[in-house]
Amino acid sequence: MTEQSPAEIVPGMVVEFFEDKKILCGLCLDNRKQRLAVLTEQNREMNLAASRVLHAGEKKLSLQLSRDLMVQNLAQIAALRKSLMEQVAVEQLWSL
Repeated sequence: MTEQSPAEIVPGMVVEFFEDKKILCGLCLDNRKQRLAVLTEQNREMNLAASRVLHAGEKKLSLQLSRDLMVQNLAQIAALRKSLMEQVAVEQLWSL
C-alpha cells in the first residue's frame, strides 16, 4: 500500500485515521475541499479533515454495495490490520 496525498483520496478508497485514541478504518464516500465524508467500520458517517488521514490504501471498495456490505468489508479489513499490528514487536523496533 502506498501513501496518498489528500487530493488523491477518491471515493471508494479505504483510509485509516485516529478517532478517540484509536486507529479506525473508513471508506471515503466523498472528497470536497480537503474534507472527506467517511463511513467507518462502526457504521458511522462522519466528516473528516483530509489532514487527519494516516494512510490511504490503493484498495477500493465499490460504493454500489449495500451499506451493510460496506461495513462488513471495513470490519474485515480492520480485523486484518489489527492482527498485523499485533505481530509487530514495538519494543524490538525501539531497541534498533
